[in-house]
Amino acid sequence: MSTASGTWKAFEREVAKFFGTVRTALSGGNSKVTRSDTHHKDFYVECKYRAKSSLHSLYEDTLEKATQEAKIPILCLKQKNSRGFLVVVHCSHYNRLIGKNDPFEGEDDKDIHKTAEELS
Repeated sequence: MSTASGTWKAFEREVAKFFGTVRTALSGGNSKVTRSDTHHKDFYVECKYRAKSSLHSLYEDTLEKATQEAKIPILCLKQKNSRGFLVVVHCSHYNRLIGKNDPFEGEDDKDIHKTAEELS
């Protein structure tokens, strides 16, 4: 089943706002400017809106454990035989890590500030 275009476009706008830029209309090869989902000058941003993701399951487990210890959850993933690793941090925690205010503060977005109890 496909996702309504307004849903993933809204997600791309949310991500663009988070990074202080705007969504790229017609991204994915149709734009004449960039294939990135945002117009950020330094970051190539690819947005994926999914009903389920194994990455989210791993993160939620990490979040639950970190919450019990009052720590910021950071999930690191390494693929076998590859250099480096991925670092996964929730957007609200990312801003805390870099000392930046949450751009969604005060907005009614329940997903951004969920606790471990709300996720289970």
